[in-house]
Amino acid sequence: MQFGLSPEQMLLRDSLDDYLGSQAPLERVRRFAESNEGRAEDLASGVAELGASAVLIPETYGGLGLSPVDACVFAEAFGYHATPVAYCATAGIVPAAVLAAGSDAQKEKWLPKLASGELIVGAALSEHSG
Repeated sequence: MQFGLSPEQMLLRDSLDDYLGSQAPLERVRRFAESNEGRAEDLASGVAELGASAVLIPETYGGLGLSPVDACVFAEAFGYHATPVAYCATAGIVPAAVLAAGSDAQKEKWLPKLASGELIVGAALSEHSG
């Protein structure tokens, strides 16, 4: 049983670290946090091009179809660099919910948009049904 990252996951981690180190240095993140900018558009599109929003979405819907561990590699990189992008809901929570409970039509409508980075979403959870 392997408890470390695979060679492919280490390559992904290193690629993300290089990209985020150059595009989201701490000085930029601080400036972003102090501004009224809603989100860093260039970073959002850049990480979408790297596949961040497609990581858990099956290939049939335009995603990468990777594992939860691969998604954690992205999350760890974003956290390490304090990257101001919407990741957890857009790449994890909402795709998982649509895959688990969405109709085929909803999957075909929403998952490709999420995978491409065209759609950025938030998620809300409720303790009450109905």
